Amino acid sequence: MSNFAGKTMDTSLINTAQQLAAIDLSCTGTWIWNYQTGEILINPIFAHILGYTYEELTPLTISKWIKLIHPEDTDRIDYVIDHLERRTEMYEFDIRIMCKDGNYKWLKTRGKLHKTDEEGKPLLLAGIHLDVHELITSKIKLGRYLDMEKLLREISTDLICITPQTIDLKINAVIKALGEFFKVDRVFVFKMRNEDLIDNTHEWCAAGVPPSIDYMQAIPVGEFVSFQEKLVNDVYLHFPDVDGISDEYSNVRELVKSFAVKSLLIISLLQDKKITGFIGFDMTTKHKKWDENEINFLVSVSNVLSNAFEAAETQLQLLKANEKALESNNIKSAFLASINHELRTPLNHIIGFSEIIMELSTDNDIVSYSNSINNSGMELLYMIEDMFDLALYEGSKPKLRLQKYRLRDLCNALTTGFYEYHRQSEKSSHIELIFDFDEQFLSTIIKADKHKVIQIMQRLFRNAMKYTESGFIKVKGRISEDSRAEFSVQDTGIGIAEDFKEMLFDLFFRVDQSSTSKYGGLGIGLAIAKLLTSAMNGELTVDSQLGAGSTFTLSLPLHAN
Repeated sequence: MSNFAGKTMDTSLINTAQQLAAIDLSCTGTWIWNYQTGEILINPIFAHILGYTYEELTPLTISKWIKLIHPEDTDRIDYVIDHLERRTEMYEFDIRIMCKDGNYKWLKTRGKLHKTDEEGKPLLLAGIHLDVHELITSKIKLGRYLDMEKLLREISTDLICITPQTIDLKINAVIKALGEFFKVDRVFVFKMRNEDLIDNTHEWCAAGVPPSIDYMQAIPVGEFVSFQEKLVNDVYLHFPDVDGISDEYSNVRELVKSFAVKSLLIISLLQDKKITGFIGFDMTTKHKKWDENEINFLVSVSNVLSNAFEAAETQLQLLKANEKALESNNIKSAFLASINHELRTPLNHIIGFSEIIMELSTDNDIVSYSNSINNSGMELLYMIEDMFDLALYEGSKPKLRLQKYRLRDLCNALTTGFYEYHRQSEKSSHIELIFDFDEQFLSTIIKADKHKVIQIMQRLFRNAMKYTESGFIKVKGRISEDSRAEFSVQDTGIGIAEDFKEMLFDLFFRVDQSSTSKYGGLGIGLAIAKLLTSAMNGELTVDSQLGAGSTFTLSLPLHAN
């Protein structure tokens, strides 16, 4: 017999707990539950994990323990019931338990039925609790960062093709998405009307929260000069409790309190270091403190919004001066080029650090999250490259660097790149990659811009991977009867309806135009591929049937001029 926290227990019960822990019991909360009486015997470590002394937590009963469970985790009891009914070897789950300080902590519970009565009814269960709070909260935070990265990508994509006619609709959609994601009560945008007045131009309110936009028009800027200067210098102002706003900004404090605001976050909208407005988030039902990563994310969103407002305003001014479509496209190109660097720099950091995490971490979940971040980052990088190429090529003919080389060298580069892209894809196990280049094709010498050919083929291959869920992708090379180099990319994807074929190579056209499309993309890649093909006096065609896959064929002269 052994003494367990002041009570005498069968030694086999202690052995059961040790087997479940698989580690030294000195750092493990151990428990024995009398199923008939509801009494739970624990060791001091069990109490210490939750911030109690042993004397404070005992005597412990099952009813008292259930009251400590987080309301969202009470269904975990089903695991115990299933274990008792099916008599599985053991049960295990993660659960949040209230600590002495009122906060919840994640514990991993392992247990098993140890003893039954003569009728087979449960008598005693034994098990352990492990403190896994830091591990689980880290995974939750990582998942949260992944969701924020996805949201930023969606917002950036939605605002790329902004126009004066669509900006209000799209800004309202953005602030609605932000409000629902961060579960705030109100999101609002203020824009400078002129040097003297500022207006609340856009607002989203959670259910039951009264709007304030009608009361926030033509606000005199002169009344808030010092507040505005601080916002320019600090970029954002965060007040978890608006009562803490200093007397220097008492007019701001009284204004927001008149709308029952408890917490406030304001982020400036800047253009050339000059404030043009701000985006704000407030809470009226409870207080909220934003963490640093959330604020940094919203600062990035504010930069995207500033670029969108600037692009729309520039387009509006241009349309007023000249309604020609060419000038409108030039403005769009200038906007795309201007945001390329701002997006690429932080994105390279995201991709680089996700690769480091995958190499260093031994936790499968963290590796999986990091792989998702890396894949999303690479997809966004490809979109940025397409936007940059569009801004570079649109309105002017691409400059070619003609050189002679064997097609074998080109095919080696394509094969290496396609294999790597296929390997990194989550669909790689469902898609077979096939290469078919005959010897005549490989030994032929061509005079063409090698880099441009690779760019075209990369876009055709990525397009095939995007729209193919299973089957195969076949990359083929032949010399045609009229002595032209023909490349083809065949897939078993969703195919293209006959009505869409004529528009397929149009700028910003996507097969699935819905806002909820699972395929994503901007509708730029194939348009750029067509533009580059034309610049090299080539032809780009498609043969497709809806539901039966597609074959894209690139035909190039062997000796370009």
